[in-house]
Amino acid sequence: MEMITCDLCAKPFATTGPKICPRCMKRLDAVYEKARAFMRDNPDESLDVIRLADQISEDVRDLEMLVQMGRFDRDVSGPAVEDRRKKQLLEELRKNLSEKSGEGKKYVSYGEERYGKR
Repeated sequence: MEMITCDLCAKPFATTGPKICPRCMKRLDAVYEKARAFMRDNPDESLDVIRLADQISEDVRDLEMLVQMGRFDRDVSGPAVEDRRKKQLLEELRKNLSEKSGEGKKYVSYGEERYGKR
């Protein structure tokens, strides 16, 4: 085990795992449950970390840490994200079209495998 400082409270502690002390982790678990319950009860609200922290009366840093830990997903949008999504869709479309047209055919029927092509 190594001694590191907690990312939230900056107190040293021994760990082999996360960089958050057990006391802060317990607090984060409580914040997570509170935030999850709020989002479940209000599914139509569009929230960011700051507004969610205000709604549940918790520290923004705790919610940001939960996002960094991957406990909440970010719904990111913008021109760069939309361009990347369009490129991914076009690549997938091209791949599907090439497979259907016979290029890059990966499927071989049992008969072709066993007896060859006619």
